[in-house]
Amino acid sequence: NGNILWSYNTIQYNTGNGKGEAANTPLFYNGDIFITYGNEQPAMLFHISDDGKSISLKWKNDVLDTHHGGLVILNGAIYGSTMLDNIRGNWASVDWKTGKTNWEKEWFTKGSVISADGMLYFYEEKGGHVALIKPDTSDMKIISTFQVKGGEGPHWAHPSIYNKMLLIRHGSVLLVYDIGD
Repeated sequence: NGNILWSYNTIQYNTGNGKGEAANTPLFYNGDIFITYGNEQPAMLFHISDDGKSISLKWKNDVLDTHHGGLVILNGAIYGSTMLDNIRGNWASVDWKTGKTNWEKEWFTKGSVISADGMLYFYEEKGGHVALIKPDTSDMKIISTFQVKGGEGPHWAHPSIYNKMLLIRHGSVLLVYDIGD
């Protein structure tokens, strides 16, 4: 019927001047919902009540403040980029249940993440570097890398995967990479 069942003031945790763009799609898993905005706003995990009429905050994490680029959950860990400021960021993994940061690593700058066949693909937004990552809660394990050479401008378009092909749009160019066996 369109009635609002619940709301939560996430802006109360903002430590900066921004209000957060909410540019990331929330992650939903086992009755919990994970959100992150960037802009000095912590990531948060909420539990949705069984009747769907209320939520409660389970934990906050000040590291995984993804600006844009999405997030992935694999084997109980969240993966994405952090936001140090509007042009810089790191990469991180956070435990879904506890909110504890598994690791935070510098690799070029922030960007997008996508997953296929149990692997992660990090695509940083400034220089167009792409890394194939083996998901691991102890460290960022880079398997291989390459750099997107075609196109122009920042690398802000989020990659897609279809039929074992990694699709990356950069400016007016669409690049397709075979990621099959």
